Amino acid sequence: MNKIYLQLSGGLGNQLFQYAVGRILQEDNSKVLNYEIFSGFINDEYKRKNMLQGLVKKKQEASLFVSFVFILFRIIKFFYKRRIINFFSIVFIDNSLQEFNFKLLKLNIKKNKNIFIIGQIQDPSIFKAKSNIIYKEITDFLSAKSNLKKIPSKISNKSIAVCIRNFEEVKDSDLKFVGGKCSEKFYLKCVKNFNSIKSKKIFLFTQNFKSINKKIFKKYQFFKNLNEFETILILSNFKNIIISNSSFFWWGAWLSSIRYKNKNKILTNNHFPKKYTNMKLWKIIIDN
Repeated sequence: MNKIYLQLSGGLGNQLFQYAVGRILQEDNSKVLNYEIFSGFINDEYKRKNMLQGLVKKKQEASLFVSFVFILFRIIKFFYKRRIINFFSIVFIDNSLQEFNFKLLKLNIKKNKNIFIIGQIQDPSIFKAKSNIIYKEITDFLSAKSNLKKIPSKISNKSIAVCIRNFEEVKDSDLKFVGGKCSEKFYLKCVKNFNSIKSKKIFLFTQNFKSINKKIFKKYQFFKNLNEFETILILSNFKNIIISNSSFFWWGAWLSSIRYKNKNKILTNNHFPKKYTNMKLWKIIIDN
């Protein structure tokens, strides 16, 4: 039986997108799907690695030979600048900077080809129909990776999560690839949308507290010593969330929307590189 191979790359947020899309491709097309966990992290500028151990089972991991094929594809792509390469019973599809081409994928599935996929694929509409399955699998995974015995009781309906990502590790010339970064005014404008909540408690989430303007956000509370899995898990318990254009924080907001059946309030922004990354029921606050 021919297979679909999907390369993992990027940080935890991007890897969760890749996992979710892979699960749908597997279920909807009755194909064997393997995740390739090695080549996407070669020469990674930020020294990222596969973070889905346990979510991606050992039997789902592609062989080293498949990793070699992905490396070969990247070399060919570098010289020939092609996003799609057909070679006998194999097709390579690179969606790194493009929309995920489902029509092309389905066409090649019908042709019974081995399909190799590279890309971030930040499109939640792909797994919308199986949201409950993805929610359960990812929530169980995050819980297993967490050292928290229980979700902090100080989170209530009056709690607001402000999730700031300044992309301080990204070169200025590369900020365009992530959509730029949200301004401090954006977060303050979003907080005003919750003025109707009396005695509200605001919690600050960020992956680098050193990049935060402490004078502006000094009154915000925060959780200490959380790992990345715990951060997303705790975020999913908030009903009121403000997110930057971060795939990492996106997952906290999305899990919250599924948990509360969209009876929550998510404020997002216009900086995501793909407009469809934001869920339709989320409110977009324009950051000028």
